[in-house]
Amino acid sequence: MGDNYTQAGQNAAANQQWATAQRLGNAEAAERIAAKFRAAL
Repeated sequence: MGDNYTQAGQNAAANQQWATAQRLGNAEAAERIAAKFRAAL
């Protein structure tokens, strides 16, 4: 879901979806969040 939001340009919604997935134990979501931070630097 986070990828779909990102493609639609809705980054805040994407981050919220990835954060939820991370809390539920999805390791890939944590990597997506980290990648967004690295890209912002």
